[in-house]
Amino acid sequence: MKSLTEKSVRSQAKALGLKLQKSRSRNKEWPGYGTYRVIDPSSNLLVHGGNYDTFGASLADCAAYIESRRVQSR
Repeated sequence: MKSLTEKSVRSQAKALGLKLQKSRSRNKEWPGYGTYRVIDPSSNLLVHGGNYDTFGASLADCAAYIESRRVQSR
């Protein structure tokens, strides 16, 4: 995979019709602080990372998931 930046992962997700979301928590003590999840905005379904009230995946985890979806869609 190319360089791992939030912008590049967002772009890759968008190309597949997905959306990368980052936790908006400002509390560093919260377990989900600084983590991500991937949703399918057309159905509003969570497809990777945490659950509906938490986040929990790293940017690298989300990038790997998106890459696997990209490979499957070929």
